[in-house]
Amino acid sequence: MTLFAGHELATAIATAAALLAVLTGGQMHPLAWATLLAVPLGTFLKSTRRGLSTTTGGALALVAVLFGIGFTATQGLSSILLGAGYALCLLVTVRLLNRETPAHDLQLYALSLLLVLDAAALNLSWVYAPCFLAYTVAIVWGLTTRELKRAAQDDHDLRHGEGEAPLWRERGMLRGRFFAATGALAIVVLLGTLSLFVIFPRVGLGVLRLAGSSKSGFSNQVRLGGSGLISQDTSVVVRVTVVDGGDALPRNLYFRGASFDLWDGEGWRRSDNVPAAAGGPAARMPKPQGEPRRIRVSQEPQGTPYLFYPGQPSRVTVEPGPRLFAAPPVPARDSLGDLRLPFAPDELLNFELETSLNGLAPPPSLTEAGWDIPDVVAQRYLGTQGISKRATDLAAQWTAGATSSWEKVLRIQAGLGAYAYTLEESTPPLGTSPLDHFLFNRKAGHCEYFATALAMLSRAMGVPARVVGGYQGGAVHPNGGYLVLRQSDAHVWTEVYAPGEGWYPVDATPGFILDRPPLSLAGTLTETLQKIWEQYVIDFSFGTQISAAQGLAGLLARLRNWRPSSGDGLGVLVGGLAGGLLLAILAWLAWRTRARWLGRRVPGARLRSALQDAVHRVGGQTPPAETIREWIVGASLAVSESDRTILEAARDALEHCRYGAKPLSSREEQQFIQRVAAVRLPRQ
Repeated sequence: MTLFAGHELATAIATAAALLAVLTGGQMHPLAWATLLAVPLGTFLKSTRRGLSTTTGGALALVAVLFGIGFTATQGLSSILLGAGYALCLLVTVRLLNRETPAHDLQLYALSLLLVLDAAALNLSWVYAPCFLAYTVAIVWGLTTRELKRAAQDDHDLRHGEGEAPLWRERGMLRGRFFAATGALAIVVLLGTLSLFVIFPRVGLGVLRLAGSSKSGFSNQVRLGGSGLISQDTSVVVRVTVVDGGDALPRNLYFRGASFDLWDGEGWRRSDNVPAAAGGPAARMPKPQGEPRRIRVSQEPQGTPYLFYPGQPSRVTVEPGPRLFAAPPVPARDSLGDLRLPFAPDELLNFELETSLNGLAPPPSLTEAGWDIPDVVAQRYLGTQGISKRATDLAAQWTAGATSSWEKVLRIQAGLGAYAYTLEESTPPLGTSPLDHFLFNRKAGHCEYFATALAMLSRAMGVPARVVGGYQGGAVHPNGGYLVLRQSDAHVWTEVYAPGEGWYPVDATPGFILDRPPLSLAGTLTETLQKIWEQYVIDFSFGTQISAAQGLAGLLARLRNWRPSSGDGLGVLVGGLAGGLLLAILAWLAWRTRARWLGRRVPGARLRSALQDAVHRVGGQTPPAETIREWIVGASLAVSESDRTILEAARDALEHCRYGAKPLSSREEQQFIQRVAAVRLPRQ
């Protein structure tokens, strides 16, 4: 490979890795992926010298900077890293399309480095690790080949004229050993910097609280209508682990998130958030029933302050995050009874809770008539705005003869059971509400339609109701044994109010629990890598550093006091370390003496020995400090013209075999050896 091709390849890999590091974080607009096209296009323009003009490149760079500033100004200070990401992607694209001098290469490397640093905050996925590794290795290749190319250009300018082919375009200048050696050096340096990651304290981002990764699936509002097929995203958003050592969690759990109380005819939204005390009876949740279970929930950032939990929790403890000076947030109930934090977390959130997972039996206030509904509940949850007379008549038809609120709810649920579940959206006709289109025309929809229909028809029959968003079901990780909730597990169901007790869940979506595919092989591998990345990198906190330091100190203390008779397992550790050291020494000795035991496997070794013998026969010297070319120059003075031609031809073949791109076959090598063996001093 030529120096030019090696340099362009390294530059392309480095810039592509930097772009992928930020694009795979899920924060950028899908159109930002088009910047990857600049990598091959920029390489082609550089090789053909058809890049953008300096004026055009400068104007586009100014536009890129202004776009980043404008994005941050419109989205707020919390989006400063995202705005910088857009600006850097555009600047890298412009530099790729307008790259003429070595200084432009350095500018491109600097921009790509900033992009990788920016991606460290925007990308919480494990994909960042291979992107960062590829960038680290490729940037070393790029900088090294740049210096070699510049040195070759300086040498060419001094020694050759305009008509000579430049050295950096000669084939065989770079071989696999070069890339292997420099890549290994980059990895060694990278491994050395890991000590800084382990030792350096975890310091937070302070008051900026910059936006991190967010994932779709759960939404802060529920809207009906639309067209097309809803895609099923399998990205993991919640992981649930059993802490108390009991039985595995059932797969049909509902993980409650946020409730919605205001219906406008097309969708649901939440009323203004106020403390739980202001909600009064409306904020009451059912009391735990049965023996509580201790579970640990790891919740990905989703742009929402709500905690997702199953059952009826009696205690919730949020674990400290990776920030050193940031105290863990304290969750609290709001006026709708939802469990939430003071802000939407921008990092992985871990919390433990004690919760009862037993099913809730309907309380007497729902199954018996004559219970009074509090005014604050009736004002907020009995409103029928946005429901048509046809829908009210349908609810009256389904609940005819019902004697209690619970019986009315069950009858409406049974009526909706005849409807079909589908992810295919359908736009209602002009003048028809999405709810009426679902109830009377299409009679098919997804969970949001079923939950809305049950809530609004229950309200029409005097039963306070609302919809709740969260997750349901999930899949068990085949190796880790923990429960995994994916974006495709997002679900909406209904809650009805029981006077004196609180809100009770009811799900009208037919067959939703059964429609849960297990984790695929690729999904299992991806989830395992992501969990390892989050546990040991993203969630590596100051507390983890302290625990690791204490564990290391304890191990060192045990090693100091260890005796062979202690029987505590350290003998195996010490023996393993000693055996590994011995193997390393043997491998090093074998590598140092490889030329002796490889013998003929060294390319051109036999021909080199034959040339050395020929030089000695004609009275020449072969000092170790001289090259084969210098040996032949000295010996050629004492031989005939024909023998000089043989020696020079063999020398050229050996040099191309050793350092060039022309391998020497065994047959060709034998022919040269036979010719060299015939070289003698001329007779006097």
